[in-house]
Amino acid sequence: MPKKCEHLNKEIFNCLMKSINTILLDCDGVLYRGNCMVPGVDAVLNKLKSMGKRLFYVTNNSSKTRIQFSKKLASFGFPVCENNVISSSYSTAMYLRSKLNLNKDHVFCIGSDNLVTELKQACLKVVTPEIPEGVGGVEKALNYKLHPDVACVLIANDENLTYLKVAEGMRYLLSKDHECIFVATNSDSSYPVGVDILLPGAGSCVKMLETAVGRNVDVTCGKPNVTMLKAVQDEFEIESDKTLMVGDRLDTDIEFASHCSLRSLLVLTGCANSGDVTRIQNGDVPDTSVPNYYTESLADLAKYLV
Repeated sequence: MPKKCEHLNKEIFNCLMKSINTILLDCDGVLYRGNCMVPGVDAVLNKLKSMGKRLFYVTNNSSKTRIQFSKKLASFGFPVCENNVISSSYSTAMYLRSKLNLNKDHVFCIGSDNLVTELKQACLKVVTPEIPEGVGGVEKALNYKLHPDVACVLIANDENLTYLKVAEGMRYLLSKDHECIFVATNSDSSYPVGVDILLPGAGSCVKMLETAVGRNVDVTCGKPNVTMLKAVQDEFEIESDKTLMVGDRLDTDIEFASHCSLRSLLVLTGCANSGDVTRIQNGDVPDTSVPNYYTESLADLAKYLV
């Protein structure tokens, strides 16, 4: 029997609101598309906040700091502060804090400057790629002196990814003198930047390094992996049985909810569309990708909040 997915209505919504105290919200495709807010979402979020619901903004994007994310969210009129933002870069930092010796171990990081900032704010020691590009780069890569205290190779989406950055990470992972854990912020193969426009995501970068070393990452910290929640669950006192996840992607947001035993609401303002709902109702989607409820837009909740 396929898992059931119900279209959200007032009766379901009222029962849901009585049983949850926390709402996790994916951002792009749920709250906004690029730099344009999904109409009506601001009023819904502010009403939910006034009802005492805790709102957390959960994103796999590791290219911005939590402060930068909170400023963008606030610009739309959403109720937010830095501590309400759970990004893959922050969950990665919290995960590494729990695994590494903070007095000695270093993280070799292939990713954005903002990811490095998040790691350092978590008191992690960070090493970044140093091999220069250009003539003689490969020879320099062969002779590059590895940092003796690197205990982790971390890779994220890197808009400036190069052959030599991958070569440097590869040397750490294959070095007999380093027992590095291999970590990725997230595995999204692509991400949307506009209507019908996709660009390579962190997963594309990860695959390049995995292929080079013949080894899969040990841990991926973003959705749909439980590490995303476990890394911050105690800090924010998130109770799985009292939490709703709202998302627009079946393979990340809804699977994340399934893996973490959260209830889930799918909206159709981003990646998912009515065709996906048909596939769900026909049983053509794995149970882990089936939401508990769906609605066309998060703004639909306004009619139930009066």
